[in-house]
Amino acid sequence: MKPLQKSMKEEATKSEEAGKGYITAEKLAKLLDLSVRRVQALRADGAFVTEDTPMGKRYVFGASLVSYIKYLQNRQETSTLERQRLEAEVRCKKAKARIEEIKLALLRGEVHKAEHVRTLMNGMVQETKAAFMAIPGRCAVDCAGASPNEAAIILRKAIFGVFEELAAHTYDPSRFSDLMKEDGDQMSNGDEEEEES
Repeated sequence: MKPLQKSMKEEATKSEEAGKGYITAEKLAKLLDLSVRRVQALRADGAFVTEDTPMGKRYVFGASLVSYIKYLQNRQETSTLERQRLEAEVRCKKAKARIEEIKLALLRGEVHKAEHVRTLMNGMVQETKAAFMAIPGRCAVDCAGASPNEAAIILRKAIFGVFEELAAHTYDPSRFSDLMKEDGDQMSNGDEEEEES
């Protein structure tokens, strides 16, 4: 009779547990399509809610589902943030590599700083402008006693002379090199200070 009483007591406890929403690790694992070991590991991570019952530690089914869903959401958000951080790090490293390539091309003279090109172009424009502005003064004496046709020829020659000087301008890497020397070592743009801080 004692085994029967014990069996009835266990049945009563089990039905009481079921009424309160308790579930075993095995049943929870089966419902969530996980292994029992994985359920136990997730419980250790705080993904499930358990309570001590007369039958031992049991999972609170409703609270465990809510807790597990929150756990999965947090894990997803964390992995999304981690992915974004890694993507940003890759973009940063690519940008730094591109900067280093540009610095190397600058040292080789394959590319030039925009400010250096602007400086040299402005100088060339000013020289050309000054040459055109000097034409009347240079040609005034020759045109003074000349007929209109002869004056036109004299002025045309002077103008074409300025154009020929302009056309004779060629790329001179030494002029860019001189500007680089004037700059000193300004290619770092403060990167070293950033890395040290």
